[in-house]
Formats: sequence, structure tokens, C-alpha cells
Amino acid sequence: MNKFCAFLSNGINIEKRSLGYSVKPCCWYDEEIIAPDLTPQNIQIARSKFSHIDSWVPACNACETLETHGGSSFRHSSFDVVVDDDDTVQHLDLMLHNVCQNACIICSSDFSSTWYKQTGGVKPFMFDKLQFENLKQFNLDNVRTIRFKGGEPFANDLHLDFLALIKNPEQCDIQYTVSAQTLPSQRTWDTISKFRLVKIEFSADGVGEQFEYIRYPQKWNDFVSNCKTIRQIAPVNTLFRFNYTVNPFNIAYFNRFQHWVDTEFADNRLGDPTEINLHECTGELACDKTPPALMQTIETSNLQLQGMISMDRYTEHDSMIAYMDFWDTQRNLNWRSVFPELVQYYE
Repeated sequence: MNKFCAFLSNGINIEKRSLGYSVKPCCWYDEEIIAPDLTPQNIQIARSKFSHIDSWVPACNACETLETHGGSSFRHSSFDVVVDDDDTVQHLDLMLHNVCQNACIICSSDFSSTWYKQTGGVKPFMFDKLQFENLKQFNLDNVRTIRFKGGEPFANDLHLDFLALIKNPEQCDIQYTVSAQTLPSQRTWDTISKFRLVKIEFSADGVGEQFEYIRYPQKWNDFVSNCKTIRQIAPVNTLFRFNYTVNPFNIAYFNRFQHWVDTEFADNRLGDPTEINLHECTGELACDKTPPALMQTIETSNLQLQGMISMDRYTEHDSMIAYMDFWDTQRNLNWRSVFPELVQYYE
């Protein structure tokens, strides 16, 4: 096991790309290593480019920045996920496709086929099922955690084709990050019930019309209904959490979202508590575009959010406002009416 970061030695993040497959130690690693296919040889070649790292490198900047400002990083969590002191793959992050019905203002065509319809960019893509045959030859016997990212993992059955490769599901945890646009199939429930633990993480960045603005064109009532349906019919080995992607607009409204979770979705059917994970937005709505004057008004007991607020890294916000104004015109929306308390900080 790599003593600097366990994901460097025991983790793999695989994402489909137009020219092959990106193979990295984790989803935060900021360097593309493209393999033409997923033969064991090509995976090992990719792993050799990062498994030896024992200190901060530019590709690890996301974790370094968080830790520099006192935050908890993905590097820290690697030692909770990786348990065996060897060099086998124990953690997998997988993006099998970018099929998604949403065009979230914080997202792009990299992760959403609906964004492609509006802007072009990265074309809709799908993991080549032939690569599952290559992965069968790779040693997955020691995999303990698998995370499926979107796109929308439940939009098709590719995730089930991959799970069929896991020989000892009772020793493995799986996690899905979903938009709750699509209800899982019965085949999904039958399959995931065989795994040790399942986490379904709903992506939600606000409540009511703020949710609808960020997660366009999804409707809040539909989201809530599907989340509660999933909670009602999921196998008993399923836990729930929400992923709140913090951006310069919803950062001021987290307490409102926390209250909704506490009152409407506090646990699963067996009473296991619901978690909330905070994840920083990058790109057009990156957190470094939040004005310091706004930051100073935010009060929260959430330690993750406290860490984000404490970081002194403001750059500018004019480019973000221009971006929002453009898409408001395209979508017949108005951020000023959805986030009225924030107008004074951005104009």
C-alpha cells in the first residue's frame, strides 16, 4: 500500500474517452492517462505512472489545496477504503457512460448527453461491452468498493454487466451517484441485494426552485417522489446519502437543504441515518468565484462547509454572471429571482 495515498497503489478510476479509456488512481487526479483498451497490460502500464508517487505532485492539487486549508481530502479517505497492505486493486471508480436527462448549470457535456444536445462538445458515449471481456482477465478478486458515477448510472444496465465480473459480491460495497431521474430496474434490485453494502447517493444542490434552477430541467417534486420510492423498495442493505455540490450560489443556502434532509429523509427504512456529502464545484461556477463579503455572512455547523468558507481564494465572478445570464436567456430563467438574497453581492 502506498503510504502517501492508498488510491495511488490500490485505486483505479476508469472513464470512457473518445480515443480510449482514462485510467487514473481516483476521480480527483488531474492528469489524463489514456489507454487504448482495458487489457491487463494496458491497465498496469497506466498504474505504473502514478503508483510510485510519494509526495505532492500537480495532479494531486485538489487534495493538497483542501488539506492546506485544513479540510479533509480524498487522500485522507483512501486509508479508510483500502484495507489490505498490498498492490491489488481494492477501489474502483467507474463512469460507464454520460447518458443523463439533466443539463445542470454546474455540469457539461463531459457528464451529460443532454448538455451535448444544447452545446455540442463531448458526444454521448458508452462503455464498450467488449472491454468487460478484457477486465475479466484483470485481477478484481480483492475489490472492496465500487463507485458508479454519471451520467445517470440507472439509465441502462451497463453497471449490472460490470457487477457480474465481481466473484465475491458479499465482500464488496457499491455506491451509485444518481440524479433520481430514473427508477432502478428489478434486475438492479436483485443484483445489488447480493453485495455487502449499497450506498445510493442522490445529487441535489438545493430545495424547490433552487434545485430546479441548478438541476435543470428536473422538477423538485419528481425528484422527491423518486427518492422516496427508491427508499421504500430498496433492499435492506442499502444506505442513502445526498451529494451537495457547493457553488457560489447554493453555498449560502445549505442550512435550508440540511433542514429538508433532517425532516423529510433522515434515514432508511431500518433507521440508518442519511449522510450529506459536500463536494466543491469546479468550472464555470467554481467556489473561488464566491465574493468574500458573501462568505462572511454564512453560518453553519457543517465542518466540510466551514473548511470551504475559511479558504481565502477569491478570483472574480464577472465571467460566472455572464455565463448565468446567457443560459437564463436560453432557458427562460432568472437567477436573480431564484437567489434574491445574493444579488447585492454579484452586482
